[in-house]
Amino acid sequence: MLEQESLVATLGLAAATTGTLPKFTLARAKSAESVIEYFEKAASKFAALKKPAPFPETTVARNQFDKIVQDLNKEIPPEYFAKELDQYPDDIAVLVESQLVDNRYYLQAQIPTQVPFGSFNMTLLEPSDSDKARFMWQCNLIDRPERFADLFLAGALTTVETALMRALYPALFDVLLFAVIDEIIDAVDSNNIASWEGGWKRLAMSNLLGVQVDSFQNVLAWQTGFEEKTAGRPPNPGRIELAEANQTDLQKTQAR
Repeated sequence: MLEQESLVATLGLAAATTGTLPKFTLARAKSAESVIEYFEKAASKFAALKKPAPFPETTVARNQFDKIVQDLNKEIPPEYFAKELDQYPDDIAVLVESQLVDNRYYLQAQIPTQVPFGSFNMTLLEPSDSDKARFMWQCNLIDRPERFADLFLAGALTTVETALMRALYPALFDVLLFAVIDEIIDAVDSNNIASWEGGWKRLAMSNLLGVQVDSFQNVLAWQTGFEEKTAGRPPNPGRIELAEANQTDLQKTQAR
């Protein structure tokens, strides 16, 4: 799952909205690995920050709203993705197709619409600017999922971004989550947790976890409860250390 998500993360928004895929190359395989590293390194950056990082820039402009909605409302024949994925290794193509279809359906469900209040006329009205902005921000996340880590570092996560990542990129989400928890454990063990107690960091962790964080000791209590609930389940992708003898398909592709 992790390799699938990281590869799709390099394909951009157009892969989900139009089905147009860039070529599969060794450079793209390496780029997919760098996506995972980006989420891992975000944790150590968060630990070192004294104040929020700058708000990340967007790559998908708001004036593209109409075109994106138009593309999403077009029907893409099932065989289209299959044809586009012919250039991808067979063991990866099926997983990538599934991820792209999920991304497309998710965005289709998020297209903002409005109906007249208190009217029997169900003609749809133009969405509000705020609704458009929220939708376009989701498009920006799918265009470059690493932006989720940037938002976390900026202390600017909301439930909108967290819901998208949990739904579409759960393995990448967990890479960041558990890497940050590891940093908190290290800070507690070294008696350095006081440097984490700035209000913006607690808010950032609250938005990441989806629960109120009053202190970072609460985060460790949450982790203990989480591990008890998930005891006996397969290990979390974000925790797996890949040995050379047990490489993923993506890593095998890189080594060719």
